[in-house]
Amino acid sequence: MNQKTVIVILVVVIVILIGTTAYFATINKANQPVAPVQKVVQQPAQPTVPSTDETVGWQTYQNKQYGYQIKYPQGWTVAESDSSGIIGLRMPNKKLQGGDFEADVFITFETSGIQDIINGTGSQFSYRKVSKEDIIIGKNIPAVKLTVSTPSIPDWISHHLLVGAVSGVFDVNDGAQNTPEFWKIASTFEFTR
Repeated sequence: MNQKTVIVILVVVIVILIGTTAYFATINKANQPVAPVQKVVQQPAQPTVPSTDETVGWQTYQNKQYGYQIKYPQGWTVAESDSSGIIGLRMPNKKLQGGDFEADVFITFETSGIQDIINGTGSQFSYRKVSKEDIIIGKNIPAVKLTVSTPSIPDWISHHLLVGAVSGVFDVNDGAQNTPEFWKIASTFEFTR
């Protein structure tokens, strides 16, 4: 056999080996079960209002100047700041510490944006953990549920419900006091006009 014939035979054998390998690899791949494709679907925000109204019998605070109302438990009191427009809800029998304006739940109207409030909450700490969730409250009101904490002071946890309005943001918050009924109270916020 001459050298050309040997080269042709080697090329043919190599092509047959490559073809056979590719064929069996394709068959084995086709016979393997296909993993199901997971599709991530973003669900619209769901109302946070409990299925049974746990606020039956609660009192309602209405603010005609800003056009909102919010419910609070029996026995709590309302405190209105003279100068700043801050509204405070106070738990019964709570000893006041003597600060300028003390409450367990605060409602303020801020002319800054939601992101400004998120950025400013807990900004005094070098490290803070921010948890933010878009939710729906009351009568289909979009809101942001915000929780900010810091490992440097484990008891410091600031809860906020941020509700956008035409010219600003309503900030319902617990002043980093971890008020037990906070989310239940905050979820009753609604516009009256």
